[in-house]
Amino acid sequence: MKSRLLDRAESPVGAMPAHRSTPRVIARALKEIENLLWVNLAGRHPLSDDRTVESLRALITVPAVQQAIERGNDTAACFALRAVNRVLRSGLRSRQTLRLIWDLMAHPDIVMAIAEERERSRRDKRPP
Repeated sequence: MKSRLLDRAESPVGAMPAHRSTPRVIARALKEIENLLWVNLAGRHPLSDDRTVESLRALITVPAVQQAIERGNDTAACFALRAVNRVLRSGLRSRQTLRLIWDLMAHPDIVMAIAEERERSRRDKRPP
């Protein structure tokens, strides 16, 4: 499964100054991570564990996502994205990697932070 972030390499988000787009990139990346995890569990056309981890790694290496990881404010959502990046770079087997990422993404504090980041991102998109 190809990430929407990968499809939009030339999107306006990638062209925006980092300080304005970072929260949006973080929110979108976390949503994509959740989507890939759910597709891995889906009954009809699941991704294999190896393919899911490859897709997650591809998502994390998108330049806008790397920039958000490196330069993002120290918010819980940014820490979650950094933690996913660290797990993906750990060299664990695919199944172990996915379990750790599921555990991370299911942590109540992270769930709340992701929801807050999405709401903040939506507010930022609204015209004045």
